[in-house]
Order: sequence, then C-alpha cells, then structure tokens
Amino acid sequence: MKNKMQNPYTERKWSLAQIQNITSSESRKISNKEKESYINIPLIISLIILGSTIIGMLTSTLLKFLLMLF
Repeated sequence: MKNKMQNPYTERKWSLAQIQNITSSESRKISNKEKESYINIPLIISLIILGSTIIGMLTSTLLKFLLMLF
C-alpha cells in the first residue's frame, strides 16, 4: 500500500450543474434580501458626511469671496 499525500482541494470534483445550482440559490438569497426594506446605514452616514463637507467648502469659498468684495 502506497501512502500518497492527497491534496484536499482536488478530492472533490465539482460538476458544473452543482456550481450553477449553488450560484442560483445564492442569487435567490440576495434577491430575497433586496426585497426586504434594507437600509444601508454606513452608506447614509458617509453620504451625509460627504455632503456636509462639500457644503462647508462652498460656504467658506463664498464667504471668502464676499469678504474680498467688501
């Protein structure tokens, strides 16, 4: 008996049908999550921070321009 070292990654061969079945079930899970009212809170927080910095930059340049006029 030869004691061969088996690679654990090549022990199981995935068929194309199994892979397509897994990916379709994962996409169904994602689409089911999207159907729920899911609000991405970090995205909203980052958009608020970005908007406030842009508004702050615009108001500071506007104030500098107004101070240069008077």
